[in-house]
Amino acid sequence: MRKVFLAFEGEKTESIYFSALKQQSAQCRLSQLVELVPLEKEGREYAMSNPVRVLECLTAFMEECKEGKITWKSLIRKLHAETGCQVSEEEIHDLLLQSEMPGSDSQMDSGYIEDVDSAVSQLLKSLDENQEQLKNAILNFEFDPPTMDWKTDHIYMIVDRDRHSFKENQYDEVLTKCNTLNIRFCPTNPCFELWLLLHFRKLNEAELDNILENRKVKNQEMGGKRAKKTYTEFILCQHLPGYKKKHVNTNLLLSKLDNALANASGLPEDPLLLKNQVGSAVPRLIRDLRDAEKDSHTG
Repeated sequence: MRKVFLAFEGEKTESIYFSALKQQSAQCRLSQLVELVPLEKEGREYAMSNPVRVLECLTAFMEECKEGKITWKSLIRKLHAETGCQVSEEEIHDLLLQSEMPGSDSQMDSGYIEDVDSAVSQLLKSLDENQEQLKNAILNFEFDPPTMDWKTDHIYMIVDRDRHSFKENQYDEVLTKCNTLNIRFCPTNPCFELWLLLHFRKLNEAELDNILENRKVKNQEMGGKRAKKTYTEFILCQHLPGYKKKHVNTNLLLSKLDNALANASGLPEDPLLLKNQVGSAVPRLIRDLRDAEKDSHTG
């Protein structure tokens, strides 16, 4: 069984879509030799939706897979998430230092924790009665070391090619690092909504420039309402009524998955081209999930 790990830039939409794809793997004709593993974002990562930050977190995940251990930073991030982000990472960091856990003072920024149970037990002893949220987070915390087969498993990094937040030099840097680390860089230009739109129809030449620019729609285009959607989101809503980033009709979308692959035909999939052209590398990912048998033989 080969694992395909998915790391997302988006806060919700991509996670919802691929979680549904995992649940409907048989209907979507995904290979039975593949286990789809979406990597959920934690804590501060929700507020830092930038591909550079995603790559940093993904690199840390890969290092923890190799070591079979958790870093101090990851422990802090996970406990922060367990509290519903109500206790800051800085506060947890300071409490760990105060707990006098061996190694915490010198290795907090980069080191691995040798004994997770001892670390959280020491932290628990440092709490006072007013820190009930963190106490509950610690009591509920379980560390299950992630595992990877470096010969067969794949990692995909799914991001938007948003020119406003993902600058050219950053794009080049992320692409280079992904190639070096054997991470499959999977951008969509300009945004993931383009891939969703392809479930319903092909793109036409006349709209490519507007999609690439992906500006906020004018008020009159929104029936006089305040402009909040990008051009691509606005078009998508014409085919997927009620679409919001946190509310996605995955049943309808996945019933049209073959349409999406057909409609994407002819659009760029290569990340080198996707830097400046409308298209998506998601079709490559879908084919990977369907053709695991072929991939396992071709290496």
